[in-house]
Amino acid sequence: MLEDKIVTENEVRNFYRLSYIIFSLIVVLVFAIIILRLYKIQIKMGEYYYDRSEKNFIQEIRLSPLRGRILDIKGRVLAQNRPSFNLFITPAFVKNYRKTLEMLDRLIGIPEERFNDIILEIKKKRGLERFKPIKVLSDLNFDQVAIIESNIEELSGVEILMDSFRDYPLGNVASHILGYVGEIDKKTLLEKNKGTELYKQGDIIGKRGIELSYEDFLRGEEGKEYILVDAKGFRVDQAEVKDFLKEKARKIPPKQGADVILTIDLDYQRELEKIFDVLDGGLIAINPLSGKIYALISRPSYSPSKLSQRISKVEWNTLVNDPLKPLVNKVTQDHYPPGSTFKIVPALAALNKKVVTEHTTSFCNGVFQFGTRPFRCWAKKGHGSLSIHRAIVQSCDVYFYRLGEKLDIDNIYDYAKMLGFGSKLGLEIDEEIPGVIPNKEYYKKNRKFGSYHKGYAINSSIGQGDVAITLIQLAYAYAALANGGKLLKPIIVEEIRDRENKRLLKNEINVITHLPIDKNVINTVVKGLYGVTSEQGGTAFYQRYKVFGNDKRIKIAGKTGTAQVIEMRDGKNVSDAYMHKDHAWFVAWADVENPEILVAALHKHGGHGASGAAPYVFKAIKIFYEMYKGMEFQEKVSTTNISYIEAGD
Repeated sequence: MLEDKIVTENEVRNFYRLSYIIFSLIVVLVFAIIILRLYKIQIKMGEYYYDRSEKNFIQEIRLSPLRGRILDIKGRVLAQNRPSFNLFITPAFVKNYRKTLEMLDRLIGIPEERFNDIILEIKKKRGLERFKPIKVLSDLNFDQVAIIESNIEELSGVEILMDSFRDYPLGNVASHILGYVGEIDKKTLLEKNKGTELYKQGDIIGKRGIELSYEDFLRGEEGKEYILVDAKGFRVDQAEVKDFLKEKARKIPPKQGADVILTIDLDYQRELEKIFDVLDGGLIAINPLSGKIYALISRPSYSPSKLSQRISKVEWNTLVNDPLKPLVNKVTQDHYPPGSTFKIVPALAALNKKVVTEHTTSFCNGVFQFGTRPFRCWAKKGHGSLSIHRAIVQSCDVYFYRLGEKLDIDNIYDYAKMLGFGSKLGLEIDEEIPGVIPNKEYYKKNRKFGSYHKGYAINSSIGQGDVAITLIQLAYAYAALANGGKLLKPIIVEEIRDRENKRLLKNEINVITHLPIDKNVINTVVKGLYGVTSEQGGTAFYQRYKVFGNDKRIKIAGKTGTAQVIEMRDGKNVSDAYMHKDHAWFVAWADVENPEILVAALHKHGGHGASGAAPYVFKAIKIFYEMYKGMEFQEKVSTTNISYIEAGD
């Protein structure tokens, strides 16, 4: 039998001492780990975790940038901001976002496309992004606000916030100048945010006109506001939590963008909008010495305010598919055959190249025979023998057919390009198109023509065939004649100023080119254009008389144009349908000796230039002298048989 081992007192004491030491080490180690962990969590990563926990009750509200105003030359408001109620939803505070959105749809209606976009946007939100509000609808009316507020307890995560909305107090006036705004689309968002996060989904951005072209100046800077919310996402009274929020209780207000001041005079623009009552067309009034635009009208117009709101697909498709194209600026964005207004091109070319002189005469019997094809004059009986002066005054087609044959198309092309036809002039609003000025290369490259023949030059000489120009090109080409040979860049923005009235931009006169044309040649053509309105037989003589009577105080030079849009047989259109009627053109300036105003008008399917477009231009010139010079004119009613004149172009 083994004997029991005797444990001495020292051994017991040593055992307990060792146990105590080990236990103490374990306790110290545990506390050290806890302290290190607390250090990491509370000190080293304290700010990170605080921010994360803070997101549960402190919500960051992004305040949209305030857009700058658009003003006329006298400082009157054309576009501004007004208070707006916007509806938001915060994913983190919504139990069932689909049911919440369906309830909102039942209460106030959400467009189907927008409904689906919000669903997708919510699904993409992860982590802290779920605490950022998503805009559901903009610019709620008072009834919609009342409905939401009365059901707010059932709409967790939903709130209405005050914001600004773009306001156009003048309705449709100057709509194609101003343009409109709308929510940024996905493509534009990606383009604008290259290397930055300037724009967010749901932001407002310029879509057309000045709003688009000067977006960078108008936009402004966003602000922020921090609010305390409860577990359901409802806002807690700020007064109760001011001390808690500390510095974040302060609101960082958004900064307003710069004011864009136009060269447009609202009074003049309004008056011209009243008189220009055409169904389809455009009108532009400019200073021919500076290139500044005083008024610009495109018909039909649209409502910038309505388009700045969210419209349905049906409404948008109705606008886009309207055959009259209300969204297209007829002054800059569409081109048409100019008819006889283009005759200044072969006239300048022939005189400058000495193909003819001002004394060279040609006989018109009503038709110019080129091979087997007859090219007819608008005057069936012809004009008889006439010089280039009377050919311009009476707009004789046969005279210019002969010039076209002598010049050939490349010379017509060169002089047309000198005057700015076939090129963008650089107007800032919308996307200007260049138009079409054909030359031999054009016909050789285009397979549908096969090859070039001289008949194309004959057609081009009277602004028909493949020649197509914009109304703004016509205005500035004639301005170059009015000012003695300077092709000017259009100016529609006078200057841009920030909220402290500091000038950020000032547009000065910009000469694109000086015409390489003899001054005497320009003067000869100008005399002919003056004769159009002042001499018996001039295609605009009667219309000038109707507006100004025998008043000789101002001298007006101008040119009519009638452009066919469909095949003609025996001098008549083969169709009487509205869309097949001729386009009416007229351009004129005053005073010939002291140019102050130039007006060009296109009345699509308006018939003859003399009757369909000239009255609007003469009235616009008359209004200018009445408004700014204090002059008075008495309109006349003539008993003269004017059927011959109005049958011309």
